[in-house]
Amino acid sequence: MLPEKLLEPLRAHLERARLLHARDLREGYGEARLPYALARKDPRAGREWCWQFVFPSQHRSAGPTLGETTGMN
Repeated sequence: MLPEKLLEPLRAHLERARLLHARDLREGYGEARLPYALARKDPRAGREWCWQFVFPSQHRSAGPTLGETTGMN
């Protein structure tokens, strides 16, 4: 359950996160780490908006396994 008074702030936050994700994609980042089987089945799925974090990081970071640079999410 989410209080109705939080709906619009949450929508606004998600729109900012979506725009941030779009910018990351343009700059060659923005891919979320997915479970192995899903990543294998659809290698581009991690770039889709539906797999991104609701509260993205403000800074890019190196991935924990391969050292790849991840987007701000």
